[in-house]
Amino acid sequence: MANTRVPKKIGAPIHPRTGWDAEFAKMATCGDDVLLDAPVSTEWDESEWAMKPIADSLVGKKPAPL
Repeated sequence: MANTRVPKKIGAPIHPRTGWDAEFAKMATCGDDVLLDAPVSTEWDESEWAMKPIADSLVGKKPAPL
């Protein structure tokens, strides 16, 4: 007997991040939204990274809500 099943189309989920905002809020409440390790800077970061001035201005600021 031949395989007569029609393959389903594979695609991205309709709402891939549903509920993430609530979960991130819970993390913040519990203090689980901090880095585990201290940031490590390399010579390349200091001399070549074009976004460094912008990144430095964001240190310590919380991201805007979505």
